Amino acid sequence: MKPSFRHILAALAVLLAAGCTDAPQPVPPADGTGQVWIGFAARRQAGRAAPRTSLVSADNVQHVTSMHLYVFDGTGDDALCIASEDVHWQQPIGPTASQYYKLETELPDGDAADPYTFLAVGMDDASPDTYGLPDAIAEGTMLAEAKAHVRQALVDGGTAHQAIATSELFAGSVTAAYSSEADLHLTIDLYRRVAGVLAYVTNIPVDVTAIELQLYEAQRAEVPLVAQPAGSDHGTATLDAADARTLLHLDVTPEALAAESVTLADGTTYAKQPGSLLAGAYMLPMPAPADAAGHTLVLEMYKADGSLAGTKNVRLPDLDATGAPVYNFPLEANHFYTIGMKDAATDEPADLGGDTGDAVIYVDGNWQADVDIVM
Repeated sequence: MKPSFRHILAALAVLLAAGCTDAPQPVPPADGTGQVWIGFAARRQAGRAAPRTSLVSADNVQHVTSMHLYVFDGTGDDALCIASEDVHWQQPIGPTASQYYKLETELPDGDAADPYTFLAVGMDDASPDTYGLPDAIAEGTMLAEAKAHVRQALVDGGTAHQAIATSELFAGSVTAAYSSEADLHLTIDLYRRVAGVLAYVTNIPVDVTAIELQLYEAQRAEVPLVAQPAGSDHGTATLDAADARTLLHLDVTPEALAAESVTLADGTTYAKQPGSLLAGAYMLPMPAPADAAGHTLVLEMYKADGSLAGTKNVRLPDLDATGAPVYNFPLEANHFYTIGMKDAATDEPADLGGDTGDAVIYVDGNWQADVDIVM
């Protein structure tokens, strides 16, 4: 028999910290009624504008406009979703914000051997159309199928990779047993389930009219919303479009090179060096190439006739234990990968003409560097 709802107090303090867990934890209202309350906190750096579908910052910034909560009866792959609720996120994109939400679902008593899984998903205004969320997960969905998978209509239309590039997605989960005999207080930390990539380049050879950052294989079409162990925290389905390997495409035009700033759709302006190009995108996590000699990324430069003007292998800044460069690496969720440096303290585009060696890609493993990038 389900317990009376007035005997349940499960306070889920959900911290949407964009990769940072130091946001203040909300305290559920102490009204003595035993209701289920969910507290949310969203943090970003003060003083930043916040376009919703352009990747413009790699620091402690979030662009969430909606939040959804799912409850699964168990923790195994076959655990079924028993509750799906819109938490009615009402906070504006901006500085740290908090709100509470009263869970409507009544939970049956469980035990320590069979806890519930609580999964929270935060989306910007592009993600619902890209991934079909929140409806892609419903009551009866197995936990193993709790994924963000790009909608088939976008795949069929050949625009899936463009949609992924402009969609920010957060998720976090926690498992806990519930008993009506005691209060239950939980915290869910939400982190990006996407990676970010940036190219900030200068001194581009004069015969180059386009630059592309290419993956070793087609981009992933899905990502599990519940974080997986290291090495397997990525989807398996891939896109099949002809250009699904292309992460970034930069047109080299006199106007783009001469500009000393770039302007986003919301009117926000970001400075850049004259003669440089700047672009960024979200992507779904990718494993490292299975071939140990494989290269994860290659920067390709093209002439006006479409022929290849040159390539640069992309490597990590540090050498391996043998002193060799590292070209084979994964592209992980909540990590930011940047060729060239553009942040509050550093403005150093990568030199494509003067540097004859590899292109170096820097990695922020917690996505908190103060970096502004433009799509």
